Amino acid sequence: MRISMTHLSGLILILIVLLVSTCDAQNPFQKVRVVINNEIGAGIDLKIHCKSKDDDLGEHVIPYGGNYDFKFTPNYFGYTLYFCGFSWQNQFHIFDIYETLRDYKICDKTCPWFVKSEGPCLFDGKESGMNICYKWK
Repeated sequence: MRISMTHLSGLILILIVLLVSTCDAQNPFQKVRVVINNEIGAGIDLKIHCKSKDDDLGEHVIPYGGNYDFKFTPNYFGYTLYFCGFSWQNQFHIFDIYETLRDYKICDKTCPWFVKSEGPCLFDGKESGMNICYKWK
């Protein structure tokens, strides 16, 4: 059986449309924005340093009540991980601020994190308006 280039192109287009339509939570080419809010405590600056396997976003200082954000395109067909070091006063913690398997359905376009002294909380942005909180390890 011989397939013409026209038929092959049409088949590829149909497969791409099906693939995109089955990604219920995200457009697989859409950027995600991570927002990190400092809620450690009044007058306490939060120093962060976020990285992925390929990107080092550098150190940033977030004043209390302020935020820092970054955007990236996740690999929905593989795995994307961004982790951050958080430090203030005599505290230091590391947390995975974005993991594809944990976050892709929760975050949609934006992952709003609220960093507290007990640990980071992710606002799920859905109808429930719930925070998903994690304890520092």
